Amino acid sequence: MSKFCVALFNAIRKDQDFRIRPCCVFRSKKSIYQIDDYLKSDYMADARKRMIDGQSIPECGVCWQKEKAGLTSLRHIYNQQFLHNKNIPDNIAKKAKTKIIQADIKIGNRCNYACAMCHPGDSSLIFNKYKANLDNKFVQEYSKKNSNFMDAKLNTNYRNTSLQMLDNVLSTTSVRSIKILGGEPLLEQEFLKRLASVPDAHKQKITLWVVTNGSIDLVNTLSKLGKYKAIVVTVSLEGTGKLQEYVRKRSSWQQIESNICKFLEFNNPRWFLGVHHTMQALSLHGLVDLITWCDGLGIKITYQNLTNPDYLSLAITSPEYRRQQMDNVNVQGTNNFQGEDLNLSGDLASYCLQQDYKPELVGKFLKYCKFYESDHNLKLLEVAPELLDSFN
Repeated sequence: MSKFCVALFNAIRKDQDFRIRPCCVFRSKKSIYQIDDYLKSDYMADARKRMIDGQSIPECGVCWQKEKAGLTSLRHIYNQQFLHNKNIPDNIAKKAKTKIIQADIKIGNRCNYACAMCHPGDSSLIFNKYKANLDNKFVQEYSKKNSNFMDAKLNTNYRNTSLQMLDNVLSTTSVRSIKILGGEPLLEQEFLKRLASVPDAHKQKITLWVVTNGSIDLVNTLSKLGKYKAIVVTVSLEGTGKLQEYVRKRSSWQQIESNICKFLEFNNPRWFLGVHHTMQALSLHGLVDLITWCDGLGIKITYQNLTNPDYLSLAITSPEYRRQQMDNVNVQGTNNFQGEDLNLSGDLASYCLQQDYKPELVGKFLKYCKFYESDHNLKLLEVAPELLDSFN
């Protein structure tokens, strides 16, 4: 089977460390900061050659893991989106040309949530909390590894360079797809103004992807952007009700549900909506409720295993606990998954069980929850008693 992924040839992504790479899961071994340098890079040219030669290059290990479990990977999604086939024949792969068609732009860390699995580079609220708790062991551990993200000036600079990159991408005639991420990108008014000001003739060639936490009125905000070829919204959800509100601190399930339902009822033929779920210890037991809710509205879900921080990942849960939760999904769930050819129970269960069991991390997990809950109105015992019971 071909190992080809169009992202290495036609996609770029800018992250909060200012580096440019093909996509969010590509584990680059070289730091590249400018678009021109990226396109001309010897390292990326070698990676493309290795891929065309049929190698499962290690930088793409996240996708290989998903495909091994029978799940749809980001490689599949990119290939399907741009070449209408998730697995590209070798004769077509060898003809691939390097040019920018897709751009992912992480705007900055401005956010109205302080989610359990996020860090100061993802959320301004978490940044503020960490700054106020510099003596905390979790803050010190993070700061030691990521000192730049604790610099307020860096966040300002990052936002400015992201604006510059958006301008560069919008002036590129080959671009056909732009994804904006945050933080919460729909709070970034300057970016929204730039997107709204794009000439209609150019908009009609571009699909705009928005990754959001669902807290903003989607219909009102997106209506101001004008007539793009399509607007695809991905709402990041960790559960329903109180579980969602616990994992994504400061969120309101009622508000999120209202915004999503209003979007679906608006029924714009150019607009589409899906849900992305980060599989982690805190929320696994509520997955069946999220699936049922999404299925009731005809919404498809994509999945990604949380790997960092490891003490919040599925690694702290026993294989027995994970199997039990997947059995619940098997009995009560649906087949409403990303990828029409996926089997719900077997494929997702396999993916769920891929992470090695590390019970030695449970103590760290519980200590982190205590720190996380210090400014929260919900407690783990209220929303996840099954998880706590499983540790015993």
